[in-house]
Amino acid sequence: MKFLADENIYEEIVEFLRKSGHDIEDLKELRKFGIADEEVLKLAIEKKRMLVTQDTDFADLRFLPRKNPGLIVIRVKPATIENITLALGDLLKRIKPTRFKNSLVILEEDKIRVRKI
Repeated sequence: MKFLADENIYEEIVEFLRKSGHDIEDLKELRKFGIADEEVLKLAIEKKRMLVTQDTDFADLRFLPRKNPGLIVIRVKPATIENITLALGDLLKRIKPTRFKNSLVILEEDKIRVRKI
């Protein structure tokens, strides 16, 4: 899968996704620091990459355009590298990639919610 990591995603999570065979770009590596949420989402759409973020502002469906590559909002508590890695690994094993398109995925430590936009 193709992902865009928001600047609030740990480098270790980016590396975990890469080692798992995913194509991921990181806003930090792209030198896109402090850009507005709208710009982050626009970039993900332009690059056709699913956005991975811990920013819960993105969980507001009114904010999201209908056509998008998908969005994962990580709400794992506590938000440690280990807990997020386990939750993401489980998500990517359990959900078919086709379900992500035009969807908002809320990832919590004990549950996964997928909502079509």
